[in-house]
Amino acid sequence: MSMEQAAARAEALGERALQLAQALVRANTVNRHSGDARPGNEANGQRILAPLLKELGAEIELFDCPPDIYSRMGVLGPRDRDFSDRPNLLAEIDYGAGGPTIVLQGHMDTVGVEGMTLDDPFLGDIRDGKLWGRGSSDMKGGLTAAITALQALHDFRRELRGHVLFASVVEEESNGSGAGALAWIERKRQGSGAKGGGEKPLLADLAICTDGSGPEIWRGYGGVLTVDVHVDGKSGHPARPGSVSAIEKALVVKEAIDRYRAEREGLGSGRNVNLGLFRGGTHPAVVAGSAVMSLNMSYPAADAFAAEAAGHGFGNAPGRERFEALIRERCAADEWLSAHPPRIDWIKDLIPFELPESHPLVQDLAAAHRRVLGQESNIAVNPAWSDACYLPRFAGVPAVVYGAGVPGQAHTAGEYNETWRIVDCARVLAGFLYERLRA
Repeated sequence: MSMEQAAARAEALGERALQLAQALVRANTVNRHSGDARPGNEANGQRILAPLLKELGAEIELFDCPPDIYSRMGVLGPRDRDFSDRPNLLAEIDYGAGGPTIVLQGHMDTVGVEGMTLDDPFLGDIRDGKLWGRGSSDMKGGLTAAITALQALHDFRRELRGHVLFASVVEEESNGSGAGALAWIERKRQGSGAKGGGEKPLLADLAICTDGSGPEIWRGYGGVLTVDVHVDGKSGHPARPGSVSAIEKALVVKEAIDRYRAEREGLGSGRNVNLGLFRGGTHPAVVAGSAVMSLNMSYPAADAFAAEAAGHGFGNAPGRERFEALIRERCAADEWLSAHPPRIDWIKDLIPFELPESHPLVQDLAAAHRRVLGQESNIAVNPAWSDACYLPRFAGVPAVVYGAGVPGQAHTAGEYNETWRIVDCARVLAGFLYERLRA
């Protein structure tokens, strides 16, 4: 068999693939921390995938994330997350000794559905070549493509050698910080005998995460900081003296944030600062006693490597320190804020990853894309964040993201995917995997 034949087999499974994508969209897997009044459960989707993987001869584990997974892995992640009864799925397909180990990873959770414009966010119908519903682009199309590629290989499994680890994980969305990816990596590290957060055992030879838009090659993703800035005022009646508006004082603090934004963005691309939430007060007739601003701040891999070289660890500790210094400086010039400084609460520091364009994984996947689809793949670094970041750092595995979503459709009010993207992604993955696993 050839790469082209493997791709053709995946294409022949196209109708079955779209039915699987529909079933996954119809399964409510909204992250428990999405803010929805009635979130879903990732188990709804894992129950769909598990029997399909068993048909392929996979050994399957379903397990929840340890409640302290972030601290155990040395990751600054959100506190008080509930991982109970939200299983990750880890499946291993053994094609025989002598070949490589390849990771396919995706996340099962989605963002919330409140505010969506679709009549039924989980309808999962296909109209005019588009699959509609929450998660269709981010990232149930990508999960479908990975499963379909493995189904295509099954008919030719006697020609293959090596292993595939397929991980469908939780907690990538809704301020989640990749707890599911960390949990399965820790699980496999323990099985390999590795100890300590600093060791990076080679758990696999390469990894492809099928998140993101595509099919196109994302050779890296950015890091992201999330911070809450709490500002106190003095509540009271607006008609009487003595009160201090926390909202107005928060606007003073925002001057420092604006300066930080200008500094960061002046250093180059991939360093956006977004004030995503500004909340304060309770009523127009009450002076606001408190206010909070929540921000996301992206940073490129170059910043993380520079921080590590300077002894600050891999991440953006210098960025956090500069942010705090600018706020202290501005507050020192304000009588109220100097006596009542804001509380800065760092929620997460999620690391970036990046492979050079010349890396064999990037070039080999680009060659498979070219051979199967007859065109060049876009190859770029995405400024957003992906839980693929933990594979290089904690598992010693070079990783890329090769997805099946529509650019700009993730998290939108009318989310959809284009069916050809799912099938084409599956075709390329099937061809690439066949070439890598061929005996």
